[in-house]
Amino acid sequence: MKTAIVVAGTRPETIKIPYYCKSVAEKQNPLKLFHFGQHYDYNMAQQFIEGLELPQTDYTFTINVYSLGTQTARIMMFMDKFLSV
Repeated sequence: MKTAIVVAGTRPETIKIPYYCKSVAEKQNPLKLFHFGQHYDYNMAQQFIEGLELPQTDYTFTINVYSLGTQTARIMMFMDKFLSV
């Protein structure tokens, strides 16, 4: 059985996650949820995570305020390490 990986960080992505997670759960597949917190603020992200009853995240990171390119590079570097294992 393959593990489903969900990667999110912005509010629009967070709002879309529940539909995918529900589909994965119905198929009884394992799920790894990564949240990178580009919009990490209670009103911008956490209230949606709680309100949409998302599963507990497996990996949560707060990407500090950097340029968009630096944020993207840091996320890609982390995911490269995770996926290489």
